[in-house]
Amino acid sequence: MKFRHKAAAFVAAALIAVTLPALFLPSAAAEWVVPLVDIVGFEYTGGADCTVNFNVNTAESGYAAIEVPPVKLTKEQAESYVLPDETQAYDGDADMRYFFGGWQTEPAGGKLISDGAALAELFEGSAEITLYARWLNKAELTVTLNDMSISSFGIQFELSTSGDALSVTTVGSAVAERVVYLAPDDWKISVAARTSSVVITPEQSPVEEGARYTYSAFINRIGTVNLPSALTKSA
Repeated sequence: MKFRHKAAAFVAAALIAVTLPALFLPSAAAEWVVPLVDIVGFEYTGGADCTVNFNVNTAESGYAAIEVPPVKLTKEQAESYVLPDETQAYDGDADMRYFFGGWQTEPAGGKLISDGAALAELFEGSAEITLYARWLNKAELTVTLNDMSISSFGIQFELSTSGDALSVTTVGSAVAERVVYLAPDDWKISVAARTSSVVITPEQSPVEEGARYTYSAFINRIGTVNLPSALTKSA
């Protein structure tokens, strides 16, 4: 190999001098090798790139396909990488009966990859990996509102959650019943009747993935209001 300029020869010699020892010394040597390589104008990337694919796994969720674009990362970059969240994995369809539970290594089951450190562990000897969305069943809630009051003030039921939006009102000798689905930690219920009201949250009445619950509220004919402050788990 010939060098036309002395400066180029000097740079090449410097590179050889600082990188060869790292091949034979403990990994701690890289702590001073890498900065020296950077000084002479070369970028250290932390290893070969690995392509990470994200499959939204619609076979598990029955949900309309959307795309999460792949990314190319080195192992070093993967350690601090923030995985796509639920807002990137689905668009919050109101009829969806599943909630996003993270990314896993197999279409059904496999290891849950919760952060960049867990992702980086998959990079050993891999040029390409695929993560699959984990979809979990929401809890099913049957709401029954019964207004039998003479004065017909009515009961109002409102629920807010990432996957469902519900508002039900019943007034005067009427029964309203609806079924909604709750992600365990992402919902809030407000129930109001006459001058009484109650707010129910996961902290007050936790729900389990895929379990069934009921909620019944009513005003009887003499005007007595019954607004439970928790959901009832079905057998």
